[in-house]
Amino acid sequence: MKCKKCLYLWESRVREPKACPRCKNRLDYEIVKNINNNLKEVM
Repeated sequence: MKCKKCLYLWESRVREPKACPRCKNRLDYEIVKNINNNLKEVM
């Protein structure tokens, strides 16, 4: 995995990590944002 914010490169133990181990930047936020946008388009 590579963090887009701090460019830290690491091998994740889980399939979809929630945050960068170095800077704690949330990685799952983009997924939630995309889901919310898709729901708005459907409604």
